[in-house]
Amino acid sequence: MKRKVKKNKLGSKKSFFLVSELLHELGKKYPLDTAESWDNVGLIVGDPKTKITSVVVAINLGPEALAKAVETKSNTIVCHHPPIFKAITKITQNKMPYLMEAIRRKISVIALHTNYDLGSKTVNELISEKLGLSYQSSLVGREGQSVVESMKLFKFVTYVPPKSLEKVKEAVFRAGAGHIGNYSHCSFASEGLGSFLGDGGTNPAIGKPGVLEKTPEIKLETVVPAARVDSVVNAAKQAHPYEEMAYDLFELKQSIAHLGYGFVANAKTKGLNFHNFIEGVKRTFQLKKVLVSGPGAENSKIPIRRVGFSPGSGSSFVSAACAKNLDVYVCGEVGYHHILEARQKGLTLVVLGHSYSEHFFLEEMKRLCSQKIKARLVTHSVYEKIEVVF
Repeated sequence: MKRKVKKNKLGSKKSFFLVSELLHELGKKYPLDTAESWDNVGLIVGDPKTKITSVVVAINLGPEALAKAVETKSNTIVCHHPPIFKAITKITQNKMPYLMEAIRRKISVIALHTNYDLGSKTVNELISEKLGLSYQSSLVGREGQSVVESMKLFKFVTYVPPKSLEKVKEAVFRAGAGHIGNYSHCSFASEGLGSFLGDGGTNPAIGKPGVLEKTPEIKLETVVPAARVDSVVNAAKQAHPYEEMAYDLFELKQSIAHLGYGFVANAKTKGLNFHNFIEGVKRTFQLKKVLVSGPGAENSKIPIRRVGFSPGSGSSFVSAACAKNLDVYVCGEVGYHHILEARQKGLTLVVLGHSYSEHFFLEEMKRLCSQKIKARLVTHSVYEKIEVVF
């Protein structure tokens, strides 16, 4: 008699999902090691072995996020801003009340900060589309130009008798090889002639010891992420018929040009003016009012051809926005002297408010947790109103 597997309400055969598994799934989309060196991302508070009840998504670990977690009986919060940035020596009620509350209630806290910002190309393309713009590139690239470990790729090459090709291919694919973008099972096979001479102590799968053997072989090539190299090589050896499997590993040169903050985009129509553009900004970010400085504040009919955007603090990107000949730069917040710099250089600034500019983080994290992640976690979002315009 077969034992029935009881499915949970979400349709998964597995009745629970661990904090460590959620972190792993989020890290596949937004690798933790792509974060800037000064940042603090990943599991900030909690036990990775904790079984998740449900998830709250928020910009900050604040009273709203904690209240929502209590209300929904959620034991995990995914936030954008890390509640701990620099090394600390004390966690007290007066100094860090929200962190204390999370610890007291055994709520795990995961932060995705600059690793999310740098890897948000698809989100930025979505925002561009909503604003009637055509995405062109990132506004500013990552500080460090070296390729991080999670992005390193190797080419794995081995030589297989024709009859064993499919067995070896399937083994290396199961071990994590062959992924290029949204494609899996990627490989290339070419025919050739292999030769080998085993000594008296060998037991070759083809031929005899002490006899030079020449036999048809297939050269199999595929790509492997650095973290899966050992697993792929071992899987290939297990599936390969030869006593000694010949193979090569070549590290591939990678570009990190796709990692960057914000975006630069062009207007899709020549008739776009500042008035129409700013109305689109308000609709997209669900705002009634925004702060505007520069030419657009003086003349709402000026044409808009080229736009830049970055969520959160935009002060350090104002010079880059000016250098890229933008008509408008939209950001979360910016310092007074940077407003003056933009005005002097003829750049219109649109300031949304820090948390409002990061609204799409909530949508993306909720989508990932409730739709993409295999356990399909019940997810709640909290939209904080830290900055209010009366």
